[in-house]
Amino acid sequence: CARCHTKGWSYYDPTNLDLPPLPPQGSGAYGPNLRDGATLLQFPGEAGEQQQFDWVALGVPANNQYGVRGISTGRMPHFSQQLTDDQITAIVAYERSL
Repeated sequence: CARCHTKGWSYYDPTNLDLPPLPPQGSGAYGPNLRDGATLLQFPGEAGEQQQFDWVALGVPANNQYGVRGISTGRMPHFSQQLTDDQITAIVAYERSL
């Protein structure tokens, strides 16, 4: 998740002191910020929890809406073939707690 959801994560090199230090985790990069309640705003309420699960597991085609204000770019990988439902549920619970 951090590779896309944490600005600077995918290019940070601690041996190169010319690069800026990492920003706070989850501050957003390719994907939206996952901290400070942003996930709860994107996927609000009890229905939002299921919508978020579906987004992580299955996604939606590019240029289609997900959650309250998201429009899919088609870049986010979806994990129903790699992770179990219990693992995805744990990810969703963690993201909703940030």
